[in-house]
Amino acid sequence: MILSKVTVTNINKNEDAEFIENLAKENKCRTKRYYQEKYNDYVRYDYEPFDTTNFTVTLELTGEDKKLDFIKYLFDRRITEIKHLQQCMNIA
Repeated sequence: MILSKVTVTNINKNEDAEFIENLAKENKCRTKRYYQEKYNDYVRYDYEPFDTTNFTVTLELTGEDKKLDFIKYLFDRRITEIKHLQQCMNIA
């Protein structure tokens, strides 16, 4: 079993961060969430700030290589499905 660490940055929505965290829990991977300010890389919080408009979510995932690849595949698939549904809504 080979453990790796992956960092997912610039997540603008808490929904996406929660989706990735739930996938990581299901696949027995560890997660750590940070809130990083958009305009200053040095400002980084371990807790959710009161006003999250100027912050992006950064997740660190630690787990097996295959499981991390599977999480990436599922998240990429979710993004493509959302884009496809938005195109369908624009056509109608």
